[in-house]
Amino acid sequence: MSRRCSAESSRLELLERRALLAVFHPLPAATDGASGSLRESIIESNSNNENDVIELEAGTYALTVANVSGQENAGAFGDLDIHNDSGMSVTIRGAGIASTFIDAS
Repeated sequence: MSRRCSAESSRLELLERRALLAVFHPLPAATDGASGSLRESIIESNSNNENDVIELEAGTYALTVANVSGQENAGAFGDLDIHNDSGMSVTIRGAGIASTFIDAS
């Protein structure tokens, strides 16, 4: 028995607009600025035009890249810069107040 597709059954349905979501999982042991680091995750989040979630594990995320070039807003040096230029959200979640630390000293 063969089945035939009719024009009626092959219609496409349009869906509502959906926002993409990117999830990052930086590691506390990753060297600041290296692949897998909190800094690298934030820089990536700033440039992907998606809603982002950065999930932090228990541990200490050490920010060790000094700002030696003066004011800089890309997050590459010194402080971390989170941008909302495209209207997308960035959510940072830790493992708990007594478990996840960001050390910028």
